[in-house]
This record gives sequence, structure tokens and C-alpha cells, in this order.
Amino acid sequence: MEKLKLPVDIQFDLRTEGGRSKHGVKLDDLACAWLTFQLAGKEAPSWQVADRLKAACHAGIIVPSFVPGATAANSNLVLWKWGSKRPHRVQVYDPSGRLPKNQLSWHKAVSTFSGLRGKAPSPRRGEGWGEGAPSR
Repeated sequence: MEKLKLPVDIQFDLRTEGGRSKHGVKLDDLACAWLTFQLAGKEAPSWQVADRLKAACHAGIIVPSFVPGATAANSNLVLWKWGSKRPHRVQVYDPSGRLPKNQLSWHKAVSTFSGLRGKAPSPRRGEGWGEGAPSR
């Protein structure tokens, strides 16, 4: 697992029931099977949450991880805006050199990992790399 140094202000921590209720978000909305919705031509509830928060000019959220085997200690940072300057600066900490090196390799890594080879995640939905891969 790689780590990121993140001097970015995230105002939406949706890992707890208190955080979710404060922002009108249901755990089931975050945990939905978004690909199932996408394949059915519908908008996933998690995307609706993302669209609402992005429209309010928020840079991202912290959410529980729903990957099989995840525990309450596991979480994901979802960024819609980032770059090399504050307030949305992200710096990658990758001492082992295992993370992708450029925009093209981010696409390949994400596509290969997700099993959707050749289909890039949708930046509009906050999937994948958003406005650009974090700079090293």
C-alpha cells in the first residue's frame, strides 16, 4: 500500500455516521455497486453524492473502503480537484517507486486493476485521476 502526503483541506469526512448525517449522505449510497448502475444506464447514488459535493466546490471526500476484506480502519480519499499548489496540493510519497510515473501509466494501472482495460475512469464522476495525476 502506498501513502500520500496530503496538505489538502477535506471538509467531508464520511467515514462515520455523524459525518454522513451532517452532510445528508447514507452509507448505502456510498456502498452502492456503481458499475451495476452504469451498465444499466443509471446514475449511481454515490455519483449523485459526488455531483452534489463537487457542485458546492469541494475538492474531495474521505469515505470508508468497501473493498472485500476492508475493516473500519480502512478508508479512501476521493479527490476531484488536485494539483501542485494549495489549496488542492497533493504530493505523492512513493519511496518504493511502485506507483505509475505519468498520466498514461496511471490510465494503464487503473484500467488493468479494474478489469476494464481500455476504458478510462470518468473524471466527471470523480473516478480515477480527476484533473491530472498527482505530481511526484
